[in-house]
Amino acid sequence: MYSELLKYSQTFGPMEEDFYDWHKGRAKYGVWVLELDDEVFLQRYCQAQQHLSPYLISHYHRKPHITLAPCGFLMPEKNNADDYDAASLMQDVDNILSLDLSVIDCTIRNVLISYAIAPGFEVLDNQGDLGRLNGLLRKADPMDDNIDYFPHITVGLYNAQWCTRLILSALQQFAIEDDIVLQHSVIKLVSYVPTVSGGALQDELMINLSDQSMVRRSETF
Repeated sequence: MYSELLKYSQTFGPMEEDFYDWHKGRAKYGVWVLELDDEVFLQRYCQAQQHLSPYLISHYHRKPHITLAPCGFLMPEKNNADDYDAASLMQDVDNILSLDLSVIDCTIRNVLISYAIAPGFEVLDNQGDLGRLNGLLRKADPMDDNIDYFPHITVGLYNAQWCTRLILSALQQFAIEDDIVLQHSVIKLVSYVPTVSGGALQDELMINLSDQSMVRRSETF
C-alpha cells in the first residue's frame, strides 16, 4: 500500500519550474476525468485535507476527481505529437461511446495512500471500466514515465521535502472507515494551466453515458 511512497526517503516539494520544454507556451493541458460529487465522500475528502494540512500546499484548487487518462495540449491543429485537436477529441468521444456504458462502478477505499508527490485515496475498478477507458484514451506523454494505470483521487500536493516515514505515520493516523461504492454516469474532458501547480480544472466537454449525449463547455475546439 505504501511501497510507492517508501521508494524515496523524502517527498517532493512544490514544483517551481516552468517546464517550458514540455508545454512550449501552450496554455491548456487536457485530461479525461470522473468528478466526485458524492456528499459522503466529499466530507471524507475534506477530512483528509484537514488531517494532512501541515504537509500540503494551501493553493490546491482542483475538484476531487479520478483521472481516466491525460490526452495532451488542447490546440486547434495538431503540430506536435502531444497536441490534442478536434479530430483527436472526436475520435476519443467515439471510443468512449463504443463501450456502450451507462454507468461506471468503482469503490473508494477509505484509507489514505500516497505517492512521493501527493497523498490520496485508492479507487477500486469494480468492473474494469476505468482500465478499459484508460487503455482507449491514454496518449504517449513524456511526463508520465509510462507508469501503470492506478486509479486514485489526489487530495493535495506536498508543500516541502518531508521525511517519508513522517508522512507514513500521518497517513496511518487517519481513521479508517467503510469503503464508499459509487456509480458515475458523466465523463468530463477538463483542462489545467500547465505552469500552475495544483491549479483549478476547467470543464471543456461532458459526455452523459445515460443517454450518450455530449455537451461542450468551452470554445477551445
